[in-house]
Parts: sequence; C-alpha cells; structure tokens
Amino acid sequence: MIPAAAKTFVDEVFAALYACTSATDVNHLLEDERLKGKRMDTKKYPPLALTLTPEEVETLIEDDWLTEDGSFNSDRLKDCTCGPALKLFYAMAWKQGDLPKLAHIVHGIQQKEPEGALPAKGTVFYQFGAHLADPQKESIIDQHVLRAYGIFKAEKANEKRIKRLRKMGQLNAQWHRELARDYREWIISENGLQSALRQDSGYRYTVDQLLFALGKAVKAR
Repeated sequence: MIPAAAKTFVDEVFAALYACTSATDVNHLLEDERLKGKRMDTKKYPPLALTLTPEEVETLIEDDWLTEDGSFNSDRLKDCTCGPALKLFYAMAWKQGDLPKLAHIVHGIQQKEPEGALPAKGTVFYQFGAHLADPQKESIIDQHVLRAYGIFKAEKANEKRIKRLRKMGQLNAQWHRELARDYREWIISENGLQSALRQDSGYRYTVDQLLFALGKAVKAR
C-alpha cells in the first residue's frame, strides 16, 4: 500500500466514523473486509469495567502493598491473607517480566506529570493508569490507534509524515507524546465525534477497536 492509498483509506474510515451516532454504528465499520484479521483480540482485551483512583493507590501505599515509587512490594505475598487470586496475577506478571510496568501505571493514576504531559518512559502504561483513574476523560493509547489518527490528521501531500507514521513502532519519542496528547483531546472534543456517539457508554471501546484495526491495516510492512 503506497502512502496516498493509506491516507485515502484512513480518511474514508474516519469520514464514516464521524457519521456514527452509536457504538453499534462503529461496530458495523469493523465489518470492512480490509479490516478483518486486523481486529483487536477481545479475548485478550475484553471491555475493561473498572476504575482505580488516586485515593485507592494511596491506601495501597499506606498498607504497604506498594512502595512510594509505585512498585509492588512482593514481601507482602508472604502474608497468607492476600489470597490466591493476587498470587496468581502476581505470578503471571512476574513470568511476563511486567512487574516494572506497574510503577508507570501507578504514576498515571496519580497524575505525577504536569497536567496534559506524558513521561518519556512508559508512556503507554502511564496513560493507561490515567484512563483507570478517569475513563471518561482519559483514553487508552497504543501505536496502532495513534498511527490511524496521525495519518488522518496528516496533510495528503505530506508523504514523508505519512511514511513515518506507517513505520511508527514503540511510543518513545517526543512527537509520539505530542500526537498522543492531541488524540486525547480529539476523542472527547465536541468538534470531533458525534455527540450522540460520545454519550453511548460503549463508544470508547468500539472506537479503540476500529482505530486499532485501521492502524494495523495501514502499518508499513
């Protein structure tokens, strides 16, 4: 797929998204043959129906489950009152090598950075923490969603920008963070999606699914 074709495809999907008034409408867009096989695995990422507030994090720190820097205090697992569910999830995170990511999520919940800013490290996990704390305001981000959004915002004549977005991988550059901030504002903006869609409780999840599939579809091979 050449840059011009990728831009045309992205613009076509966004035009259809702008006309959607419900999560059901957005789901219909996912039936596009060009997006099949690119969709988010809902077994891995089912709808997330939970929040975690800064006050709850503070309680975890006070109870010594978390250290002051947001890391998990594994010594507490020696306490037999913690229950098997927590032990099981800890074991899974340990095996995946994901324990260091917890601090980034905790910092996002606590909003350690100045308002609107994102850290240079652990950007995706920090923003995920912000989403857990305030899911109505804060979005979940990843490279595929931002790739689709970035190409949509790019000028059609700017092939260099489109090529750069199509090759985008881990979100570890300043321009990635700037794009993420723009996306966070766009998805809740009254100048973006239809008001009726934004009032649908399931719209964030379905829009995430659509843009994930779209961003994956136009990723440079």
